[in-house]
Amino acid sequence: MQTFEAIISLLFFVWMLGIAIVSLEVPEHDYRVYQMQLSTDAWRVLYLRGNFEDLSDMQSIEPDLNQIGQVTGLCLFLDGIETTNCRGGIERHDLSISTYRTIIFNHEPKTVRFSMGN
Repeated sequence: MQTFEAIISLLFFVWMLGIAIVSLEVPEHDYRVYQMQLSTDAWRVLYLRGNFEDLSDMQSIEPDLNQIGQVTGLCLFLDGIETTNCRGGIERHDLSISTYRTIIFNHEPKTVRFSMGN
């Protein structure tokens, strides 16, 4: 009789353990740090290519934004949709990271918003 009770107790324990394991949720990864690092790297690439030295036309940056966008698969925006590698359509873009940067535009410092999304 004790063996039968032990088997029932073991089955009950395994059943409860299975329910406890199934009910555990794995936390979602937070990719914001990686996205911020990718945004910073994209900005450094633009900066090191010399695009912000006495900038007189924001459209001159778009070819470099297109190259970065092809490699990363992301949309990059400089001051909203004024300068971007993701033109077209009226659908909205999901921005994941936005930072404010200072550039020299027409011989004056100007603060622009550099955003990354998909």
